[in-house]
Amino acid sequence: MNSQATWTLIHQERASLANTLESLTPEQWSTASWNKGWSVKQTAAHVVGSAEQTFPNFYREFIAAGFEFNTFTERGVERIAQAGPDELVRRLRARTTTTNRPPAPTMAM
Repeated sequence: MNSQATWTLIHQERASLANTLESLTPEQWSTASWNKGWSVKQTAAHVVGSAEQTFPNFYREFIAAGFEFNTFTERGVERIAQAGPDELVRRLRARTTTTNRPPAPTMAM
């Protein structure tokens, strides 16, 4: 699969996830997700953070976390999860046509 086809699928999935998140009740946002230790809101924050990420920002935050990937990830989730559900959905929708990502293969998105 070429990069453009991959990004088309990523954009579709981001839009679909935004639709799903928009339909959740406050209780569902606070429900435990399949990501051990994270609520649905924290998992959504992780997706939003990945969709907003840039290479320079990734490296800056990774260095600040002492090159500890789990620390880097948790800090990002904590920061972004401070936003309310409506804001998280708005931010995810804003990324349904962009190609922002961490420095990893596009397929990892």
